Amino acid sequence: MTSNSVTLQSDKRVTSEGVALGAHLSKKIAAMGVVECIPRGEVVSDTHEKSLVILRQGVCSAAIILADGRRNIVSCYYPGDIVFGGGNIKYMSKVNTAISNIEVRRIGFTEIERLLRQRGSARSMLDLLETQAAQLEAKIATLINLSVKERLAVFLLDVVTRLGRRSGDWIEVDLIMGRKTIANLLGLTVETLSRQFTGLRRSGILDYRGNSSVRILDLRRLSQLSPLHSALV
Repeated sequence: MTSNSVTLQSDKRVTSEGVALGAHLSKKIAAMGVVECIPRGEVVSDTHEKSLVILRQGVCSAAIILADGRRNIVSCYYPGDIVFGGGNIKYMSKVNTAISNIEVRRIGFTEIERLLRQRGSARSMLDLLETQAAQLEAKIATLINLSVKERLAVFLLDVVTRLGRRSGDWIEVDLIMGRKTIANLLGLTVETLSRQFTGLRRSGILDYRGNSSVRILDLRRLSQLSPLHSALV
């Protein structure tokens, strides 16, 4: 049986975007910018006018493309995250791609400047950026210092917190990104990732629900596998 020690975004009676942004910012930006729908597989492109892009629905990946053409996924964005723009860096480029059908809110910098002049908005925006930066640093640490099992536990807890929904004594989560994307993100082969999923299933921590849905049966034991749990939730 799972533990209730983790608060899921679905536990809140507001949108996932609103939970991640917080009450102050979500109210302020509700009428700002424009909402765009981007189909699965399409690139989240930058516009000529720089803007702040916030993911409202779905999942988006951020990938670095090296000079030799290799594509390394470095992060996934979830509802409420700021989607940092793509572009070219020396010897590489960065591209953001919709893993599922997504919605983004694009807010021009003129509107952002007006928002930041309002009382409390700058502090709320800084808190959001600090949280997202801490989560990114924790994810980088998964590739540098953690074992294969710990990497998967960190990933699953992050996804459970952001996309999970309670169903009786369990937590259901749709792994929208697929195992190939997950393996790339964690620096693993698909075969190694599959063996780790099988191990967690045999130990009673999770079970599969179709091709992409996972049921977390024992959240407490999954949390014990992740030394970075507190940094991600």
